[in-house]
Parts: sequence; structure tokens; C-alpha cells
Amino acid sequence: MVLVDVTPETLQERLLEGKVYAPGKVEQALAGYFQRANLIALRELSLREVADRVEEDAPAITPALRERVMVCLTTAPSAQRLRRRGARLAAALDAPLLVLTVLDSHRFLSGDEGLRMEQCEQLCADLGGEFLRLEGRAVLTTLVEVARSRRITQIVLGQSRATSLAGLLRRPLSEQLQRQLRGLGIDLHLIGEPAAELER
Repeated sequence: MVLVDVTPETLQERLLEGKVYAPGKVEQALAGYFQRANLIALRELSLREVADRVEEDAPAITPALRERVMVCLTTAPSAQRLRRRGARLAAALDAPLLVLTVLDSHRFLSGDEGLRMEQCEQLCADLGGEFLRLEGRAVLTTLVEVARSRRITQIVLGQSRATSLAGLLRRPLSEQLQRQLRGLGIDLHLIGEPAAELER
């Protein structure tokens, strides 16, 4: 693929000089298809298409050229809040959205937890994102593997509180994940719990 790129102003100048259409069609073209807003939008689309093609052909070790957002969900009530924050981030970056949950295969979900997961999956689909549900106990390893394989550039993760002595002594998942992602060029967004939830 070869991209021949000029600014909208340059293209309009070429049009006025008669290098694109016959002189009789210039005014009609400028009032229609060749308006500046249309040309800017088309230029952005073409540049994005070339970037996507280049990234697809690049080796796996090549850093991602496009932002990609991954939201890491648990079955906690804060799941919907995390998904919304991730969706807003993806929209702001014009990035693909991946919502990932890693569930313990030895543990059954309660009715409320199952419903929350179904709601998250449906809302993710409504937003044009991808919902990925995996099973396993090695949550940290799975998060890192998915982030690497999908060339994720932004991760949204809830900041959990320690609720027991064992929890206080163990490093938080966010801290462990940060260490594993070092050098990969992935930004980690920690979303705290709302004040109302902390007071419960």
C-alpha cells in the first residue's frame, strides 16, 4: 500500500488550478465532496488504515502503533463502574476495547455475580467492544499473557482493599501487574472505590 498524502488546503488549491476536475465542475466540487471537513475526515481514515496495515505486517516484537484498552473485571459490584471508565478511555483514544475477566474454575458464581457478568458482556457488545471470559487460578499470568498477545497499551484495573491480615501482607495485584508490565510500554489506570463504598 502506498499513501499519497497532501493537506486539505493543498488539494483544494489543486482543484482550483484545474488539476483535478474541469474548470466547470470546480465550484460544485468545492461546495460538495471537497469541503474541508470532508477532506480532513478522509485523510484521517486513510492514515489510520495505513497504520493498521503496517501494524498487522509488523513482527510481534514491534510496539503497537494504535492504542488498545483492556479492562480487567472481577465479579465485584464495581465491575460496571470499571467497564464504564474503560469504555470512556477507549472512546477518548478512539481505541478498540477489550473487557477481560479471569474466573476461578473451582468456584461457582452467585446469582448476583453471574448477572453482573452477563450485563457487562451485553453492554460491552453494545459498545462494539470484545468481552473475554477465561478460567484459571493464575490471574496475574493470564492478564500479562493477554496484554502481550493483544498488544494492549492501556489497562484499567480496580484498586482493591485488603480485608484480612493475609491481604495486608500480600502485594496488591496492581503492584504485581505493574512489575510484570515494566518495559512493555503499557499504561496502568487504577480506579479507586467510590467514597460511599469505602464507608460500608
